[in-house]
Amino acid sequence: MIRIFSAGILIAAFFVSCEASVEELEVKDETLKSSAENFERISLWTNEIEPNLLKEKLLAVKNISSKTVLSPASVALASIDLKAVFPSLKDSFSLDVSSMDKDALKTLDSFFYSFEKNGNCEKYFETENLYSLVIFLHDFAKMKANAFSHVSGEPFFYDGIYQCPVRIFLKANDEKNSSVDVYAYLKKIEQEWKIFQLEIFSWKKN
Repeated sequence: MIRIFSAGILIAAFFVSCEASVEELEVKDETLKSSAENFERISLWTNEIEPNLLKEKLLAVKNISSKTVLSPASVALASIDLKAVFPSLKDSFSLDVSSMDKDALKTLDSFFYSFEKNGNCEKYFETENLYSLVIFLHDFAKMKANAFSHVSGEPFFYDGIYQCPVRIFLKANDEKNSSVDVYAYLKKIEQEWKIFQLEIFSWKKN
């Protein structure tokens, strides 16, 4: 009889404890709810400046392909002003000609295209310095080299004059040389860019 009585007391105490915990949780929940409502009531809210901004579809972002799925990371990276990367010829010069005047580069390329096709190169050269062209053609003929293409490199600009490295690639059947490196010097004469000097500074042998 005593054991049954003791068990009854324990069970009653357990239920009383549970009931107290539930009431305590309800009080806490009510307190949080009241705090939230009070915060909302005393806070000053402003209207959205651009309410549709997050709903609109971004059609394009600079430096990101329209096919790319946009993300915060990709947009952040696209905003960084990255410098273009240009290739370089091994043990030689960079092929970055972005700093060169477009008309000057056009004159340079036109000259070498004409040279490769045995065309009229004189029109791209300053008349008073045609002797430099004659010497260049003589030296090239002396090497018995046959040009077929070229690439221009990063120029050095000072006092209105460009010094631009150019690599001339030779035909595959050339047994002695594979390429020739030349400095081409250009300046503006009566609003037109002209080459006034050519200097062979290196050649690669097979």
